[in-house]
Amino acid sequence: GLTHRVMREKLYKDFDKIYIINLHGSMRNCETDENVFDVQVGTSIVFFVKLKNPLSENKKKVYYFSTLENGIISRKDKYAFLKSKDGEIDKIKWIELKPAFPNYWFVHKDLSLEEEYQKYWKLTDIFEIYSPGVLTGNDDLFIDVKKERLIDKINYLLKHPNELLANYKFSGKKRLALEKNMLNNEINLDIIKPIEYKPFDNRFLYYNKHIIERARYDTSKNIKEKNLVISFLRGRNIASNSILITDKIVDNNAFSVTTYFAPLYLNDDPSAPNFTKSFSDFVSKNYSQFLPKEILSYIYAILWSPFYRAKYNELLKIDFPRIKFIDNMEDFKKLVDLGQQLIEYHLLGDRVKPDDLEFPEDGQIAKVKYDQKEKRIYFNPKNYIGRIEPEVYNFEIGSYKVIDHYIKSRKNT
Repeated sequence: GLTHRVMREKLYKDFDKIYIINLHGSMRNCETDENVFDVQVGTSIVFFVKLKNPLSENKKKVYYFSTLENGIISRKDKYAFLKSKDGEIDKIKWIELKPAFPNYWFVHKDLSLEEEYQKYWKLTDIFEIYSPGVLTGNDDLFIDVKKERLIDKINYLLKHPNELLANYKFSGKKRLALEKNMLNNEINLDIIKPIEYKPFDNRFLYYNKHIIERARYDTSKNIKEKNLVISFLRGRNIASNSILITDKIVDNNAFSVTTYFAPLYLNDDPSAPNFTKSFSDFVSKNYSQFLPKEILSYIYAILWSPFYRAKYNELLKIDFPRIKFIDNMEDFKKLVDLGQQLIEYHLLGDRVKPDDLEFPEDGQIAKVKYDQKEKRIYFNPKNYIGRIEPEVYNFEIGSYKVIDHYIKSRKNT
């Protein structure tokens, strides 16, 4: 990632030879192979070599091997490779890397389109106000699927703080700060807000900026009833669908890692788009016939384009995504229309027809299982949701399989 580039530079300059076996398996980066350990982060084996007579910088060597790029996918196969002769350091089919300023990458990247890609508009250069999502400090207490239950919890917290703070394992400075902030606060239903907690999983948040840990107030205050909000990741595999539209405040871990969000309008006012001055000037000069909502629709269409994702795959992994704005107005309008349709679907608008599915009358959630042949999601032996196509069940955003996670997270609720 970008945050480790100084560390990579230091390692590159301190050692004469570096050998990297990237074993991948990162759930957080939405990699599809198995991890060699029972952890979510990717793993690697690295040998750092210092020679008795140090090499000059232009003669230093970094060698790289990727199990994923060589079709070694399962944990079993990775172990077998490492134990085999093919896994011996002098037998591995290394790729020589050429780390260079500013990022000093220690992985193999195709950056042949970088010069072209860097000319496009970065998402964070488009929106004036954006931030990571809201962080409560204790989701079990401050967020709930049911509004009534959240009200009951907050009322109880204000009346019996010691008991509830102990139950929810608050301690030390965090507990003292919370107790201090609660002294002058009473339950206010106006600050119970809907929140995009996970993809398509909307819940209720006790949005008291004096009590929750990171309210992101400068961003959140703009989101009321008429706004659209784009949530996105930085430097991730965009093929994992790391972009989603909503009309709500966004949780910090909505896509399993730090999730950013930006409202379309300031103060919920359609006449005040949340665009930087430079981007506003660019739109006025080149796309003045399009409304801010249509510009957002174009951006959304581009970021969901399979062709765009495939073409700039490596570059989209590095930083916030960049958007190419085309000159052909006819094609631009077509993309606007596609983006508007996709936004309506993702907001679960009128285009979404629940009667296309089979729903049970009732039933407790026990074990969630998908039957591909029957196209049913069973959540106990008798009850299921039917007519679910495999591509719908397997649809992911970030690190979450949307339907599966939604159902499992409502067990015992």
